[in-house]
Amino acid sequence: TDTAFFGEVTVAATKKLDLTYGIRLTGHNGRAIVLDPIAAFRTADPNVSPEGDVFSGNIASINEDPDLGTVTTHKYGVQYQANPTMMLYGTYSEGFTSGGVTISQYFAQPIVLDPEVIATKEVGIKSDLLDRHLRFNADYYKFTWKGLRVPILPPDPNNPGQNLPFPVNTSTGRAAGHGFEADLTWAPNDRWRVTGGIGLTKNRYVYIGVPDPAGNGLQPGLPFAYSPDRSASVSMQYTMPLEKGGRILWNARYGWMDKYIRDPANQRIPKDANGNIAYEPAYGILNVDVRYEPADAA
Repeated sequence: TDTAFFGEVTVAATKKLDLTYGIRLTGHNGRAIVLDPIAAFRTADPNVSPEGDVFSGNIASINEDPDLGTVTTHKYGVQYQANPTMMLYGTYSEGFTSGGVTISQYFAQPIVLDPEVIATKEVGIKSDLLDRHLRFNADYYKFTWKGLRVPILPPDPNNPGQNLPFPVNTSTGRAAGHGFEADLTWAPNDRWRVTGGIGLTKNRYVYIGVPDPAGNGLQPGLPFAYSPDRSASVSMQYTMPLEKGGRILWNARYGWMDKYIRDPANQRIPKDANGNIAYEPAYGILNVDVRYEPADAA
């Protein structure tokens, strides 16, 4: 069972400057109950569901979850309204997934896994220019990901200085990234609307425990799956009003994505003849459509 408290307050420090603070407190408690079944049983065919009442049985053991403590995450924000059409902002925020435990026969006690916490810093601008015919937004962000679940080789209790060959999960992994985003909307009149956007990002696994010596699984320096370093989009819309009411909308949209990988596991990433990553190729999609809207929908 998870219980949480969240609060946020915004203070107008001046007529143009707002300061925000938020906090979230999250706790967890639970148990695992192991039953010896007395009615349900599995058939010899694994494709056939168990028969009988799968929830009936005698309690064999009750394992209380360890006390993982209270997870506290924060949010800080500053917003400055430079003028009626331009706002600058900066934020620091944290997000998390709950902790857990790893059970291993090589450890007398469960290994407590810390929460996975992603801390993000962002600065940006939002603006309406040219008498509000042009909208420009942009931001730069940077994040760190701590508590990533990664395997380690536990120390061998019978051979000091050596490790057992059987990995166990820990929460010592780290990843990081940063990026820039910008989007532009230009509406010179009531009929034309042109938009464009770009995204630049660099995300990498920094520490992934003890890498598989065979090269399988996560490996240091691998990018995130489905996270291209560059992407862009552009669109154009023309609205043609009709004499008897209604309108016709002419739309054209193009989106482009740079090369990327589809799987974070190294053994499932294609390689070229020299052993380098064979990225999924960059691609673009063009979509053109014409839509009619009657007068009562326009």
